[in-house]
Amino acid sequence: NRLHDNRHPLSQFVFAADGALLVNVGAPSDQCLDANGARVGTDRCDQSEGQEATAGIRRYARLAPGQWDPKFTMLARGLRNSVALAAHPSGTVLQAENSYDFDDRWSPFEEVNRIEAGRHYGWPYCQDLATPTPGWAGALDCASSAHTPPVALLPPHVAPLAMTWYQGAMFPGLRGKLLMSWHGYRSTGGRLVAFEVDAA
Repeated sequence: NRLHDNRHPLSQFVFAADGALLVNVGAPSDQCLDANGARVGTDRCDQSEGQEATAGIRRYARLAPGQWDPKFTMLARGLRNSVALAAHPSGTVLQAENSYDFDDRWSPFEEVNRIEAGRHYGWPYCQDLATPTPGWAGALDCASSAHTPPVALLPPHVAPLAMTWYQGAMFPGLRGKLLMSWHGYRSTGGRLVAFEVDAA
């Protein structure tokens, strides 16, 4: 926008079950393409690769009560924007992806990803479960183990902003469910949703 070169100036953080600080760093672009539609990077997207990559989640190890290592490691890459990020006491970390802003009303789907250390979740090379994106076709085999597919798909352009496992007493019918807010400006946005979850 006019105030930021980065299209995703918002961030999010959560504490992992081991006390580490997990911090989202959103990608500075929609598809890692320049104004002329050319790739930003040669074989791979500069924004999604390397130690200082954006489009990922950084992990800061807990050193002591109230103290975290100032140096981070990349927990996961290929995540366009992880504003919706949640850590369960069991250790499960989920991310709900703000995906590409394609002009198509019905594509691509947003994603729910189970975050595992060292995995690449596909941005900007892959969309949906295993479909290459137009600007990066051939850069990554989206059907291979190099790409970790989402555990669930959400409607296109819902733009998830927050999620949490509800454990409160006020709404017993929602207890244990995953609650998520969608702010997308299209017909699927602007709502709160609840999902059943399994042991994983």
